[in-house]
Amino acid sequence: MKLEPIWWERLEDLSQQQGLRLNQLIGHVARSATEEINLTAAIRSYCLSRTLEQLNRVEGELEERSLTNQGVPLGLIVDACPSPTLMVSHNQSIQRANQAAVQWLGVEAAALIGRMIGHYIQIKSQIPLDKILQEFENGAHHVYQGRIVYLRPGRVVTARANICPGVIDPVGGSSFLLLVDRGPS
Repeated sequence: MKLEPIWWERLEDLSQQQGLRLNQLIGHVARSATEEINLTAAIRSYCLSRTLEQLNRVEGELEERSLTNQGVPLGLIVDACPSPTLMVSHNQSIQRANQAAVQWLGVEAAALIGRMIGHYIQIKSQIPLDKILQEFENGAHHVYQGRIVYLRPGRVVTARANICPGVIDPVGGSSFLLLVDRGPS
């Protein structure tokens, strides 16, 4: 069966979320598909409908929080991002990783939390990361582009990334978000 990589990635995400093996999920989709539609189209439709369901659920949560004037917790934003996203503290320790980041890095979330980002990822940008963090602490709301490099067993992986301000707290220190673009770099 031929599917573009993005559909395979989404299928893997959905199977993991549902606690199923990939072949079990594909079997479920195949059994529920009508005879007028081929399996690849059924899989694309399934992935799209589940993604829209998740998007609607997250939109509802965000709307509910904004209506109650509580604001949106940064952790909810991290978890809602479809691309690998890490929340990193001012001292460069990882505070949160979404499911896409855990899967992309191939490391359990518990192993990431509290560890220095440099232990897993090297961040390269035109402006040094320390200077970017200083600008965030001074109130800058700019998104910086960079590249990340990390080692995966048997290969070096590079990707584009956006470095965004997160929480700006003069007392407790700020944090930033690292959003990874898994596309070709």
